[in-house]
Amino acid sequence: MPSVADDRAGKTIYADDVKIIKGKIRRTATASAQKASLQLINRDRTELYHRLDQMVSDDIVTPLEKRALQLEWNQVQSERSNITMKAMEYGITEQEVYRNYSDAFTSLSFIIGIVLDPLHTNEYTDISELGDIRSSFVQYHQMLALLGEQLFRYETGMLGGLDYRVKLAITVTATKNPLPLNGIPSTLSASIVRDGVEATGEYDPTCFTWERLSEDRTADQTWNDNHASHSKTLLVNVDDLVYGYASFICNFYYQYSETMYIAKSGFITLSKEIPGPKGEDAYSVEVISQDGTVFRMGQPFTTTFEVQVKQGGEDITGFFTDEDFRWRRTSSDPYSDALWNSTHFSTGGKTLTITQADTAGKSNFFCDLLTERSN
Repeated sequence: MPSVADDRAGKTIYADDVKIIKGKIRRTATASAQKASLQLINRDRTELYHRLDQMVSDDIVTPLEKRALQLEWNQVQSERSNITMKAMEYGITEQEVYRNYSDAFTSLSFIIGIVLDPLHTNEYTDISELGDIRSSFVQYHQMLALLGEQLFRYETGMLGGLDYRVKLAITVTATKNPLPLNGIPSTLSASIVRDGVEATGEYDPTCFTWERLSEDRTADQTWNDNHASHSKTLLVNVDDLVYGYASFICNFYYQYSETMYIAKSGFITLSKEIPGPKGEDAYSVEVISQDGTVFRMGQPFTTTFEVQVKQGGEDITGFFTDEDFRWRRTSSDPYSDALWNSTHFSTGGKTLTITQADTAGKSNFFCDLLTERSN
């Protein structure tokens, strides 16, 4: 009976240019706390926008409104000087995010130059022909926020926007494993633990997507296309397995600002029910990795897989010998798999220790139970 442990290696991407990540931003208390920890909270401009709305409503800027507007413009100019120096330091003045910021500043500067003309400080100024001054400020502040986050990523080394500092783990559990042959479904549930605290309820179901991984990658693609919905749970049955087993992966993606996000994956391996001796419960085989299941590609690691056989909830691994188990691997390199399998198939064993040298990209390791329980 096969079971599987998946090394689903991650990868580090180095880029010459960082593209802005586009996606739906979920503004929750968690997002605010996350942004605060990254010093990405923007100044509250509610009062400013309220004053701008009043100016736009009658297309007239009074001398009193000009004084308030001058204070805001002084702040903008101060930001401009500081952020331009940082952009030059990191060499990003030719990137689109900086050009968009500069264009927004230029547009705003044109309007402000007319409204705050020193020769007309104490006069009422008609802005009906200048366009929407509020929209110009909003556009500027949006571009400022994007550029600010870009600079933050350069300062912290998080170039792609992935916040690797968050201590977050995702686990997947099943109500039934192995899956009954009669088609009774099992509910898979994903849970999030952040900084040691259960936090699943703080995230929207749209943060969670599911995929299947088995020996038939073509069939997996079809299955994934048909199960592309977002949910914290997934209902599966024995028909969702391939050759009696499959791994189901829950991918978590949470974008808490314009360009910063958290991403993590968790998985569970399911197998079909294998009838035990006549009149007894079925066997279930599970592989446990002592040092995790996700390793970064190109980085050295060592972990030991341990197989457990259960019957009716009872651990019966001790009734089997090392010779009753066989280990094998599948990856995107069938030739390399054949060599690895021929080397390890005859050894058997209830445990298997692997290192980076035992993988070929994204690799799956299986343990087959060859015999029935010894008497």
